[in-house]
Parts: sequence; structure tokens; C-alpha cells
Amino acid sequence: MLTIWKPPYKYLRVVHGRSRAEAEQLTRGFIKYAPHATRANARHLLDSYVLSDHTRAVRGERFDVDEAEEEIAREDLGELTADEYIDREWTKNLFAIAVERLRDSSHAGDFALFETYDLDDIVTRSYQSLGARLSDSSSSRLAMIRRHFRSLILQVLREAAASDDEYRAEVRALLGIEP
Repeated sequence: MLTIWKPPYKYLRVVHGRSRAEAEQLTRGFIKYAPHATRANARHLLDSYVLSDHTRAVRGERFDVDEAEEEIAREDLGELTADEYIDREWTKNLFAIAVERLRDSSHAGDFALFETYDLDDIVTRSYQSLGARLSDSSSSRLAMIRRHFRSLILQVLREAAASDDEYRAEVRALLGIEP
């Protein structure tokens, strides 16, 4: 089972204003309470959990909350609603897991190619300019690694979903395709 802890933790810190220690404790408990929470139902389940009597002390897995705290410090929430915030964090976390799996399972040169053309926020390239810059072999390597990345996203979604219906709904919502 895939444990997606960072979006609930950050939601508890940002939206509920909980302390680091309290948010970590509540996150551990929430994961045991709702192990198959999805992007679509996480906020409702979290809010219900926080308001319920299930918030007793829970021992278990420790999270690297320092990384989440650094992200919180850099965030610009703008006009996000609670639903938009948890949805954004869930999506970012799922994609981050897939990127890490891609990094771990790919040749370093292939991952560097993917990183340059798909993860670089600063430079936006059209397919035409991309084609002009890449050799045929680089272009086909990039297409191959993009297919692999998509399969990893689908794998992460499958692991996070409690049922086939949830999996299909998440794929439609995040990728806009029918699985």
C-alpha cells in the first residue's frame, strides 16, 4: 500500500493551524483511520477525523516533516480553498512519487533528458523547437521515458486507490483519460 502522508500533514498545518508535533501525530492516526483516502475524499475524511474521537495518540511510522515544513514556508496560497489546497497537494505528491520512481528506474542520461524537457519550469519549449534540438535517437529516448513516466503515474494511482472505481476516477481526474 502506498502511504501518502505529506498532503494530509500539510493540510493539517496550513488549513487547521496544527503544530508540527500535533500534525504529525494526527497524520499517523489518519493514515490508520483512512488508509485508502484519495485525492477526491481526503479533505472530508481529514476534517471528519480531526473532529472525531479518533484523534487519540497513535504510535507508528515517523515522517520527514522537515521537508514538508520547508514546502509550507515557500508556499503562496493565494486564494486557494481548503478543497483546492488538498487537491493540489495530493496531485503534487503523487507526481513527485512517480518522478522519484522514474529517477530510480531509469538510466541517468534518460532521466536527465526527461528532467530537461519536462521538469524544467524556466524554459518552455514547443514540440517543434524540441524536435529541432534533439537527434532522432534523443527524441525516441524522450518518448520512451515519457511513456515509462506515464506508466509509473498509473502505478502510483493504482497503489493509492482502494478500488477499481476509485482508480478509474483518479486517472480520469488527473490525466483526463479512460484507464
